[in-house]
Amino acid sequence: GEAEGNNHFAEPMMPYTFFSVFSLQEQPHDMTNLIEQNIANIASMQKPIVVYCLSGGRSGAATSILQSNGITEVYNGGGVYNILSIINN
Repeated sequence: GEAEGNNHFAEPMMPYTFFSVFSLQEQPHDMTNLIEQNIANIASMQKPIVVYCLSGGRSGAATSILQSNGITEVYNGGGVYNILSIINN
């Protein structure tokens, strides 16, 4: 699938970068390709990077892909409601 602009690359929010993979395709190879094509951009984001999606499935996969590409300070934040509860507390 084609990336829809850069709308899933979150603006840095101190002291984390929240990285949304909502709009990434469900197919693992599509997600891998898209992340690896953008690995330099992602690697330049402020660390740590917290990855999230709607339920936590895609964010878990994306976190693994990022880690396998050498980005060590990356964490699976799970679903967006989980992230919101963390931010709001």
